[in-house]
Amino acid sequence: MAAAAPAPVASSPAAPAPAASAPPPRIAPVEAERTSSVAAPSPSHGVASRSTVAPTGPVPQPPPVASGSGPHAERPLAAPTMGVPSSPADAMSAWNAVLAQLEAQRKVSLFGLFQHARLLTWTKDTLDLGYPFDVHAMGEMAGERDKLDELRAVLRELVPEMKAAKISVKLLDAAESQQGDARSVLEASRERGAAERSRREAEAREHPITRYALQTFGAQIKEIKTDV
Repeated sequence: MAAAAPAPVASSPAAPAPAASAPPPRIAPVEAERTSSVAAPSPSHGVASRSTVAPTGPVPQPPPVASGSGPHAERPLAAPTMGVPSSPADAMSAWNAVLAQLEAQRKVSLFGLFQHARLLTWTKDTLDLGYPFDVHAMGEMAGERDKLDELRAVLRELVPEMKAAKISVKLLDAAESQQGDARSVLEASRERGAAERSRREAEAREHPITRYALQTFGAQIKEIKTDV
């Protein structure tokens, strides 16, 4: 009897040889700058072209503007000059111009002080102001050196001949306040108002309607109000 053939022994497959490591992929360098040109659209692609029209005549030029002029110029206009007054009426008119200039320059405190002053003397070399007894406090403040210096500066603008004029302030006593014809601007205004009020009251008393009412009803006039 023949002997059995030995069973074939399965042999383990040989381990594959290690594959050689592949070299790393090469990366192409990125361009530092990429420039691309874009063609400008032509007028035929829907973009309207601008056309210039030449003027048919000479173009008017704007008038020259002086330096510093215009709505932003805030420099006040120069005050008109005048001469030394030669009469009391001219002196009073000139003094009113001085006060108006103080007000125009917004020197409110000076205007408030000097409108109480009586004009005593006005010559080329002297301007004497007097303050009545009841406004001595105003006169004391007006007589301060800085106040007189400001008034002198305005006076020189209006009357160039009085560059070296001396300004003095005198406090009038009770007797001096009652004498003389000199009046301050405020006193003259009050006197004019009182005279106008008396005139209108007299006209109202003598009016035919008023007299008829008094005779008919036997009434008496206690007060007449006016707008003065």
